[in-house]
Amino acid sequence: MRYRILNVNAEEIAFKVNRISLPPATKINLSPRFKRQVKTAEHNPNLKLIALSMSIKSTEEDKKPFDLYISFVGNFEVNGADDTQSNEEFLLRATNDLFHYLRTAALSVTACANIAPFMLPIEAPYFPPTND
Repeated sequence: MRYRILNVNAEEIAFKVNRISLPPATKINLSPRFKRQVKTAEHNPNLKLIALSMSIKSTEEDKKPFDLYISFVGNFEVNGADDTQSNEEFLLRATNDLFHYLRTAALSVTACANIAPFMLPIEAPYFPPTND
């Protein structure tokens, strides 16, 4: 199985500071939510589109110092991913490729906002196999 990245684009990047007051030494859970969508081009089954997004959203019950939403879309050309195992291997690798764009954007946006930079882990979280 071989693939190549045709292009990657940021679809949306949104950041908002939430003016909250918390007692000193309060632990804040910034656990982001991740979402992945996979589509195959109708005219060419070797062309795949993967949309990967992450969000951190403050709620009344779970206050966070900021809201953050980032979404990237990658277009890939895949050859030899005809069976389930090869397709899952492609999805794992391509998701990791896109995840680095999310990670860099999250770090850059929070650092530029003059708050403590938010770093995602180096490896992408697990996404269950997707049928497109």
